[in-house]
Amino acid sequence: MGGNAFKASDGTNLTTEIRLNDVKVTLDHFLKAILNPLGIKEYKALGSTGKKKLSGDMDVAVSTQGIERNQFKKDFVADAKKILDSSRVRTVGQIAMIMYPIISSQTGKMTDESVQIDVMFTEDIENTGWMMSGSGDGAVKGVYRNLMFAYLAKSKSVAQQEAGNDIKMTISFPGGLQIKRDKKIVLKRTNEPAKVLKLIDILAEPSNVTTFEALVDYMVTVPKLKRLLSGYKEYIQAYVDKDPDNSGNALKYIHQKIGVSESLRHLIQLILKD
Repeated sequence: MGGNAFKASDGTNLTTEIRLNDVKVTLDHFLKAILNPLGIKEYKALGSTGKKKLSGDMDVAVSTQGIERNQFKKDFVADAKKILDSSRVRTVGQIAMIMYPIISSQTGKMTDESVQIDVMFTEDIENTGWMMSGSGDGAVKGVYRNLMFAYLAKSKSVAQQEAGNDIKMTISFPGGLQIKRDKKIVLKRTNEPAKVLKLIDILAEPSNVTTFEALVDYMVTVPKLKRLLSGYKEYIQAYVDKDPDNSGNALKYIHQKIGVSESLRHLIQLILKD
């Protein structure tokens, strides 16, 4: 939500950005004061949480412990409102949002400022953490790594369809990858990292492709994957239009890796196709 869920009557934000040094101590305090009393033993930081100098909010995943997700979320929110003032707890879709006091890393005490903590509920927090991996300051945003995964899934689907197989492979985040054949699900959505990577022909260790840069670095070592890189811009065109700076960083990195010649060759192919 970008830290904008809690507002005063005049529209001003009730939460603020949190400094990197205060992230872990605040989340650990949140674990002991809120999560542990609710029977939750651990959390997994998601995205760029704990990786940037300043964060507008913090994203964490907690395990549903085998309980149906909607019921777990409902119980979590009800119980959290018994510990915190109910005005500090909100929900949007599958996410619970908590306005939580920032804990100073210097004093270990609560400050007068609060940060928004977005809590996601999932069966496996480690898998979700990998699917929702983010980056720190100066790096390409994690969403562009995920878009690359989605692009690879679509490219493989297209290749199968051109070969006469009615196969469609899609990826959602954090849900995972799903495969349909003849419009019927043949692989239920999975977010198991090794399985997801293998299905889109990425044979790297999951821990080695947690960032956009690392994923592209791997792709340029595999000829058939390297050839696909030049078509990535076309796939993310909507992001190029609405998020030119961040998408530009991603495309610049690809350009540096594959070289000008391959980019030009792809452009000529597109022109000839038209």
